[in-house]
Amino acid sequence: MSRRILAAAALSLVAACAATDDVPVRFDASAGEVDVELLGDGFVRFDGRRIPLEAAVLHLRQATREMKRSALLRFVVRVRFAEVRSGEAARSQQGSRARLFDELEIMGVRQIVYL
Repeated sequence: MSRRILAAAALSLVAACAATDDVPVRFDASAGEVDVELLGDGFVRFDGRRIPLEAAVLHLRQATREMKRSALLRFVVRVRFAEVRSGEAARSQQGSRARLFDELEIMGVRQIVYL
């Protein structure tokens, strides 16, 4: 009987520790930031301009190559997902997301914000 009470108490303690409040996370964008919205058709909105994903990747590569390692760690990429209506657009958007994140990892970008 005492094991059941102990197990119930342990579960209650674990449940009490699980908070639903969001933990604020601060990103250091002192080395710059860029907004990328994935549109679902192979294009993105890159800092307000509609361009192909490959052009956005090229812009990011050029920008990050010029940065020192310490600056690169303070560079923020904000990623948004445009509302898409078709399954094909959703698949394209997910493919674009995977491609962008692979490239950001290769570039060494460590601060990526989902909006």
